[in-house]
Amino acid sequence: MSNHIYIVKTTFVDHDGDKSYGYRIYDDYAKDYNNMLEEDEFEKMSNEEMLWHAYENTTEVTNALFDYAISNDDVIIVNGVPFQAVDLLEEGP
Repeated sequence: MSNHIYIVKTTFVDHDGDKSYGYRIYDDYAKDYNNMLEEDEFEKMSNEEMLWHAYENTTEVTNALFDYAISNDDVIIVNGVPFQAVDLLEEGP
């Protein structure tokens, strides 16, 4: 059974109400997030742009997630839209 990666657009709200913008990225075994986007960038970002942003701004955790998905020709689901992981290597941003 496949272990898909999910990337979900997220508005993070601190306990004091301050907001930050980005996405959560996870699979069945690991999770991470990025909350470093500017609000206007966040609002305009397409699913494909979010995928590329996540791929180009990896942490140790997200690098392992992408490596696994690419090596297993798996699907990455961005806000409900599927992308083939191997296309990351072939197409570029």
